[in-house]
Amino acid sequence: IGSLSFVSIVIMLAPHFQGQKWRTFRLLTLVCTGLAGVAPFIHGIKMFGFAQMARQSGLPYYLAEGGLFLLGAVVYATRFPECTSPGRFDIYGSSHQIFHVLVVLATIVHLVGVLNAFSYNYHHRQCS
Repeated sequence: IGSLSFVSIVIMLAPHFQGQKWRTFRLLTLVCTGLAGVAPFIHGIKMFGFAQMARQSGLPYYLAEGGLFLLGAVVYATRFPECTSPGRFDIYGSSHQIFHVLVVLATIVHLVGVLNAFSYNYHHRQCS
């Protein structure tokens, strides 16, 4: 995940990848970096089952977080709602603004998931 994050940062900042031509590519690097976080959950589900992972790790919150991130990516990539009414969303309600609102909501959902996972593991200690 760290390596993918580094690659994403380089691509975002490199002058070569700026401009409309590379917009989708830049977006896909971020989406792939986020999807890399799914691997530990797949491993946990194989080891402990979905129900236990849902209780112990806050999995439902992370799924909701991923959904919000992907929705934000789709809104940003498709430029909705600007594509329906060009010029109407130049100041308020642009796809870029909606994307950022969804990212903030996803971050809040992530925090709630972490707090729930902490609470469960604090009250159901398995190590002595």
